[in-house]
Amino acid sequence: MKEVDGGNVYGLGYRYRDFKLTQYFSDYKHFDVYQTDVQYTFKKKFDTFRANATIIGRYIHLDDKESNNFSKNAKDDYFTTGLKAHVYYHQYNFGAGAFFGKRIFAVMNGGFRVQHHAMEFNRTYMGGIGRTFDDLDLKG
Repeated sequence: MKEVDGGNVYGLGYRYRDFKLTQYFSDYKHFDVYQTDVQYTFKKKFDTFRANATIIGRYIHLDDKESNNFSKNAKDDYFTTGLKAHVYYHQYNFGAGAFFGKRIFAVMNGGFRVQHHAMEFNRTYMGGIGRTFDDLDLKG
């Protein structure tokens, strides 16, 4: 999509123990996107397994979105909440998560994925299972 081709995404984060704050800046030709992620992880160990749960708040602001037809119908601001949970039992791990609330042009997965088109996402659900073999992790 020519409106986002050649765009750059920058991120800067701060982590202190179980708290994480990340600021992203997406620099596209005709508009910019500012995203702030705040998350906190709760961790618990039991006899034979360990678990964690993460709560996430994601704020997205579009700047100069009216300057082109690609992003002009988007809102100025979006706020999304999320919840992720993981359970680890010996070599196995199980995970589930969900995001609630609309978002657009979001930077996801710690900066490894970018939603680069002008379509609003409302809800996202995910689940996974994995197993560790020495130095190899298999996940699905």
